[in-house]
Amino acid sequence: MSKYISLNNSETKRVHFLSDFDYQKAFEKGWAYSFVYHFKEIRDVFLVLREIGFSNLKDFSKKFIEELNVEHIKTPWHSRRILEHINALVNFGLVSQEEKKIKDFSFFKNSEIGDPLTDSDLEDFKRIFFSYYRFQEIMSWFISLDTEFKKDFIISLNEKVVKDKSSLIYTFIRDSRFNDTFLSDLKKDSTVYIIPNSEEDKNEHLMRFWDMFIKWGTELSVIEKFSLKSYDIELSLPHKSLSCVYFKRDLEPGFNLYNYLNVNYNERYIGIKELIFDLIKKYRYSIKDLHNEIIKLEREKFEEISLQRTSEKFLFNSDSLLLPKVNDAYVSHILRY
Repeated sequence: MSKYISLNNSETKRVHFLSDFDYQKAFEKGWAYSFVYHFKEIRDVFLVLREIGFSNLKDFSKKFIEELNVEHIKTPWHSRRILEHINALVNFGLVSQEEKKIKDFSFFKNSEIGDPLTDSDLEDFKRIFFSYYRFQEIMSWFISLDTEFKKDFIISLNEKVVKDKSSLIYTFIRDSRFNDTFLSDLKKDSTVYIIPNSEEDKNEHLMRFWDMFIKWGTELSVIEKFSLKSYDIELSLPHKSLSCVYFKRDLEPGFNLYNYLNVNYNERYIGIKELIFDLIKKYRYSIKDLHNEIIKLEREKFEEISLQRTSEKFLFNSDSLLLPKVNDAYVSHILRY
C-alpha cells in the first residue's frame, strides 16, 4: 500500500550555500567546484606532480600519458582531464595555484603511481573530504537544512560532529537532471528545500557537486544512500529518484535488537525493510550493521525467532541493498513464535 505525502501547502526555501562571488570574497579563490570522481586517478595525478614536477600542461600531459602511461578508470586521459584533476588538487589545498607545486607532502606519502588504493590512501581522502569548504558546506545541510551557518561554523565541521549531530536528508530530482530538492522529513507539508536553477540564478554545478559529494562519502564509508522505491512513497510534487541519505553512526555497544522489537513491535510477522527504515530514522546505523544484528538475532534467539526467505524475483532492485542475505537467499521478514 502506497504512502501519499502532500506537499501542496509546503513552504519552499533555498538551501544555504555561498555564491561563486561570495566564495571568491571569503576565500580569495575563483572556481571552487571540481568534478573528480575516482580516488585512484586523483591520487595518481598528485603522485606524478610529486615525481616529475610541472612546467607546462603540454609537457606534463605528454609525460603523463605517453611515458608514464598512467592508468585511467573510464575516460581516457587527455590534457583537459589532467588539468581538471590538477585544479581539483589546487582547490583541495594540496597543490599551489600558480606553479602547480606540491604544498603538502603528508598525503599519499607511501603510495606509488598505479598501485591499488590502500587504507592509508582512503584516510587521506577522508582528510580532504572533511576539510574542503564546499564539502563541509553540504555537510552543514545534514545538521540543518533551515539554518544559514556562518563560515567559522562550517569550517569547524569534522567527522565526529557530523556523525553525532546530523540528521537524515530525503532528496529527489524535480526540475533538473540532478538532485535539486531536499526534505528533512517525510511528512505532510514539510518544508521543501531547493537548489534554485534559473537564468538569473544558475546552480547546476552545485547539483553536480552534490552527486560527487555523495560518491565520495559512500566510497569512504561515512555516508549511506538508498532508494525509497521499495517503500512505495508518493509525493504530491513531481519527482524522480526519491532517496534517503545520511551520515552513518557506529552501532552502540548497548543496542539490543531483541529488546527493541519487544518494545516497539506487537506483530508476530515483521517486515525487515520497514524495520531497517525505522532503525535508520532513529539511529542512523549502517544497513550492513543492521543486517548483521538481524542475522545474529536469529542465531541467538532461534527458539523464538526465525527469518523468512523470499525469492529474488519478487524484489525491487533496491531491495537487494535493504534486505539481508543468509546462505545466498534474501530474507524479508522476522517471524516471532
